[in-house]
Amino acid sequence: MKTKYLNDYRLDYQLSPGGGLKSVPVYIGQRFRLKLAPEALAVLKRRLAVLVVLSAALLLVLLMGTTLLVDAFSLLGISMGFSLIPLWLMARAVWVLHTAEMPTTRKKKDQITMQYPGGSWFFMIMSCITGLGLLAQMIIKPVRAVHWLYTADALALSLCSVLLFLLRKPLVMEAVPETEALEAPEEGES
Repeated sequence: MKTKYLNDYRLDYQLSPGGGLKSVPVYIGQRFRLKLAPEALAVLKRRLAVLVVLSAALLLVLLMGTTLLVDAFSLLGISMGFSLIPLWLMARAVWVLHTAEMPTTRKKKDQITMQYPGGSWFFMIMSCITGLGLLAQMIIKPVRAVHWLYTADALALSLCSVLLFLLRKPLVMEAVPETEALEAPEEGES
């Protein structure tokens, strides 16, 4: 457990089946929830999951086609490679959003509200560089037909990245009052 979240837990001791004492972390910190109605939250979760999976598939197709795009600008390969990092951050934040019970802990709140916005911004920049670079290459010099497919793929990836960036706004969390937080399920070390 990181020291940042250490004060959010206390240790309780329980008897283990072998007769010894076992320490169990119990969350005692502030709880948080998204400022969305349950129906809107369900729609947001679905949209985020679909867009992240679609973006991963489009990026995978582009990365597999980099051998065919050897005459493309060298910056394109670098930007596609660097797109993997923010895509991972967004996918991790979306996974936490899907698996976390609301109200949730401060650690999970930080994973959702800090990793996703930064990852979506960086992913949008990198994928738009890729899409615009391939489009510029097609305009500057004649290209093979396969380049049209990869350019369309890159532009679709850019569109997905812009949509993912726009969907960061509803990911705002609010603190839950103590009375509601007491009703929340207890979580172990998470």
